[in-house]
Amino acid sequence: MSPLVAKIVLVFLAFAGFFLASFIRHKKAKHEKMICPLDANCDTVIYSRFSNFLGIPVEWMGIFYYSLIALAYATIMIMPSLGTPGVMFVFIVITTLAMLFSVYLVAIQAFALREWCSWCLGSATISLFIFVISLFSFPFSLVEILATYQHILFVGYSLALALGVGIATLTDLYFFRSLHDHHVSKGEAGTIGFFYQLLWFILGLFVLVGIGYYASFGPAILESSSMLMVMTITLVLIMNSVMVNLLVGHQLSEIPFDQPHITGEKHAFEMMRKIVFIFGSVSVVSWYVMFVLVKIGESNWSYWGLFLVYLAIVILASIAGLYLENLIARKKISF
Repeated sequence: MSPLVAKIVLVFLAFAGFFLASFIRHKKAKHEKMICPLDANCDTVIYSRFSNFLGIPVEWMGIFYYSLIALAYATIMIMPSLGTPGVMFVFIVITTLAMLFSVYLVAIQAFALREWCSWCLGSATISLFIFVISLFSFPFSLVEILATYQHILFVGYSLALALGVGIATLTDLYFFRSLHDHHVSKGEAGTIGFFYQLLWFILGLFVLVGIGYYASFGPAILESSSMLMVMTITLVLIMNSVMVNLLVGHQLSEIPFDQPHITGEKHAFEMMRKIVFIFGSVSVVSWYVMFVLVKIGESNWSYWGLFLVYLAIVILASIAGLYLENLIARKKISF
């Protein structure tokens, strides 16, 4: 596909995405029932608690993104001189972020809501096509550009890492503060949910910038035990975030934190409570271990040596989390 044809297709896809997101916004604003071509329940999805991200309606984010892509590529077609390597690279980053966010929204439908929205899946498909066409029609050497902007990528990588450490710590501190009455109110659960989403965003940014930063080194990065360990911890954080967000986060205000043993219909909440403490502990120590590894740089330790140390830290943090959960449930400690 020639660069010109690719830009035309991208503008067309962006317009399609814009109208689709606008249609969803119109239906929500009018509180009208949506007809779902897949014979599913679109209303369950578009009116769910996941329909906002960081307090912003997801469809508004889609409208802004598709408008930006349509305007940008249409402008570059009219004035090709604006399509510099730096500008085009920025749009590769933006389309990648949008694609990853679409994957997150599809995962929400599959695992948290267990309902499908045809229009949402259509938007995710458009976002995927925009990403693929943008990437494969990129008119410059991506590796060379990554190497050129390596120092900028490192700054972004370090900033995302520092933000991750800070937000993970703040989330846990606020969670413990909300347990001063051994109960998480709906308002407090909403604030914690906001922190979870913010951490999701920072983790996605960290992964994206990290991929670019590591790719700028080429195959040599695979010889670094520290960087391989950072990649491993990143995977742990992704799985940790999925578990907390999809399985526990939306029921936080329903969990009794003042009962050592929960019986009856709410017995499952006892396991959820333990998951909250274990995964909260794992999240914080993982961010801090990554921070230390990145700041130290190359280590003389082997990958498996670093892995065993990290595993020991995670086990100790999990035990500490369970111990703290037990103390709080027995009202032996308050915040």
